[in-house]
Amino acid sequence: MRRISLEQALELLRQHTAPLGREPVALDDALGRTLAHDVVAPWDLPTHTHAAMDGFAVRANDVAPASADHPVELALSGASHAGGPVPAALSPGQTIAVTTGGPIPPGADAVVRMEDTQTMNAAVHVTVSVEPGRNIRVAGEDTRAGDRVLSRGAVLDGIAIGVLASFGHTLVEVYRRPQVVVTSCGDELVGVERAHENAVVDSNSPMLVAMARENGADALSLGIAPDQAQALRELFDRATAQADVVLTSAGASVGERDLTRAALQALGAEFVFAGVAIRPGKPIAYARRGATHVFCLPGNPGAAAMTFELLVGPALRRLGGARDVALPWAGAGLTAPVTKRAGLQHAIWTNAHLGGNGLTVEPLRRQGSASLNAAVNANAIALLPQAANALLAGQHVSLVRRRPPIVRTRPPVLGVVGLSNTGKTTLMVKLIERLGRRLRIAAVKHGHRFDVDRPGKDTFRFSAAGASAVAFASPGQRGLLVRTDRAPQLDEVLASLPDDIEFVLVEGYKLASIPKLEVIGPNGRSLAAEGVIGGVVGFVSRAGTVAVEQPCFDADDLDGIEDWLTAEFVPSRDGAPPPRDAEKQDR
Repeated sequence: MRRISLEQALELLRQHTAPLGREPVALDDALGRTLAHDVVAPWDLPTHTHAAMDGFAVRANDVAPASADHPVELALSGASHAGGPVPAALSPGQTIAVTTGGPIPPGADAVVRMEDTQTMNAAVHVTVSVEPGRNIRVAGEDTRAGDRVLSRGAVLDGIAIGVLASFGHTLVEVYRRPQVVVTSCGDELVGVERAHENAVVDSNSPMLVAMARENGADALSLGIAPDQAQALRELFDRATAQADVVLTSAGASVGERDLTRAALQALGAEFVFAGVAIRPGKPIAYARRGATHVFCLPGNPGAAAMTFELLVGPALRRLGGARDVALPWAGAGLTAPVTKRAGLQHAIWTNAHLGGNGLTVEPLRRQGSASLNAAVNANAIALLPQAANALLAGQHVSLVRRRPPIVRTRPPVLGVVGLSNTGKTTLMVKLIERLGRRLRIAAVKHGHRFDVDRPGKDTFRFSAAGASAVAFASPGQRGLLVRTDRAPQLDEVLASLPDDIEFVLVEGYKLASIPKLEVIGPNGRSLAAEGVIGGVVGFVSRAGTVAVEQPCFDADDLDGIEDWLTAEFVPSRDGAPPPRDAEKQDR
């Protein structure tokens, strides 16, 4: 049987799996279960028009002329409380006290806050006007009777449980959980309870049981299976009789002691596929014995985890009735180059990041079919094309999400400001040279005109032809020109920077809301002192000592400036600034 592609394997699994039977469960036991039917609202929510806060129900027209100087007096005719009956209709000139959730009487169309009234005997003095609908929740505002509030195939979370409770569902019909049994094959294996330094511990069984449960199944381990044909046949005979799904690990390849497939075939199991053109995990096989699904996974833990994520997990979710079992594909740009052998599609553990450049993916180090080190830290799996043998940083790959991506926060930003010819650019160059030895620095320059795309250049021709954005690249660098009908805001510029930038120095944008370092020239004039700009947190002076409250450094005191920047803006990755001696050694 030839190896097939991952896409073909997923399609075959889709064809051979379908939701299992249904069963009712108590509402308290429904968390995490998959709903087996649509839920339709039997009544409106809210069921009646009621007050959104404590106050007085009024006719808006009655209080239209009300103000603090000329309050409107209304006759107090009763009260309405949450859970109580709908009060009698409100006549002109009347009001009733209402608590949050209290029904609004016919005729009333607004609620005046308690704070905007004064009560005197049987009269209420209203000091503000309100428009119709103010502080009122209308019947059916949230949900109308007959609306579908939950869909078949939804996995019930806490909020869904609340929706079911609001409509009185004490029992919920859900899909039956797949019953899964797990076994690991190999005479060399020992159980977790017998683990020691030189043992080959069966980590796959506990891992696969847990992963099956994560995907909505009930799962248990049958322990370690020996490398003996008769024992395997007996074990698989019992397992396939008692479970919806059997997961085996190891013994599925073509070695002398790989007996799993032969044992299953001797029991009449029919293999749908045996081998997928993916690495790690190409020996994975899938078979059916009657109604039971059997997955034969590789024995290496990293390969077993990878094939479970890509193939077994979606199958279990489909058997459990989940509405959407497709792998959550996305495209993401690599943050680093990757090499591989052509001929197999490679799956690698990665971390996906969401930042100003959209979704990017970072390949994790120390990958291997026998290792779980990268897998335990990964939030995504990148699928590398079968034909490729090298992928460059920035190249897009298919991504399978395991957990939400890491959101990249904006790096520290410091503006360098000052009057013309004070040495702002020179200072930035020196700081970039120093800080760039240990940090990835971005420099932002705000100017009136740049000659990047000069007439005659291709980028100029593309822009002149009407392109709103022109990207350009050469070995080792890339750039983006975007035409706008206005001056770009600093936040827009920062969003276009690479996600791995650790510190940003900005020249210009002196009115932006960022911390600023002002450079004072030989004449001693200061933009901050003249009230032109705010947000200045420090000064660099070429005019000698300057009397200011903020830190002030001589222009030649680069060590002092760097120490201050490091302590205030760019702490090291462990949260503490690096020691000065270590920095000097780096230089």
